[in-house]
Amino acid sequence: MKNKVFLSVVVLCALAMGGALLIPSGGGKFDAGRMPWLISVSDNGELTVFNLTLGKSTLKDALREFGDTGSIILYVKKDGKKVIEAYFQKIIISGFRANFVLTMQLSNEQLDEIYKRGARVSKGGGGGKRVDLASKDLIFVENQPIDHITYLPYSNLDDDVVAARFGEPSQRIEEASGTVHWLYPEKGLDIAMNPNGKEVFQYLPPNRFDEAVKPLIEARALAEAKAAAEAAEKE
Repeated sequence: MKNKVFLSVVVLCALAMGGALLIPSGGGKFDAGRMPWLISVSDNGELTVFNLTLGKSTLKDALREFGDTGSIILYVKKDGKKVIEAYFQKIIISGFRANFVLTMQLSNEQLDEIYKRGARVSKGGGGGKRVDLASKDLIFVENQPIDHITYLPYSNLDDDVVAARFGEPSQRIEEASGTVHWLYPEKGLDIAMNPNGKEVFQYLPPNRFDEAVKPLIEARALAEAKAAAEAAEKE
């Protein structure tokens, strides 16, 4: 009996913590291990979140974890860079709703071959192209490891809530748009705090965290240089 009471208290506390971060939307099996702030990094740098380990767990593992088939496409960016992404919409995990985007770990050679066999090409956002995968490539991609995870909660989050769950970031970098990136290198986490919209969480291996930080620093330096030049012209 005591064990049952203790378990009930643990579950209720976990639900209360989740409610402080996201608005419950009902449904889904509760699993405290799948909360977005529960991030573990192994001694060899492997990051695990949502019960998925980057570089090891496959897309098929994510399909089972989310209970959803998702939408898998090859996206060709405006600069020609190719990436395969799996989109999951309105996924309910432990009673909380969010969208996910998983980027797959594939070589440039593999991406080029998949592109050649693409079933259909259409326009994508940002001037890029969306390519539907051939049937055999869909099967192949499902068995490839996940490179990084983008998590988009339905709820708008404020600074106090994020700080309470994730702690204070090592660094904050503000974009010209007003979005502020909270950076947690040791956790492999970049949280984009958007004052005018929803927040975006990006999880990537800590040893590759510079990939997220470098473009932010470059963009900020460019914006500061432009502002300084405009100020000098006014003097």
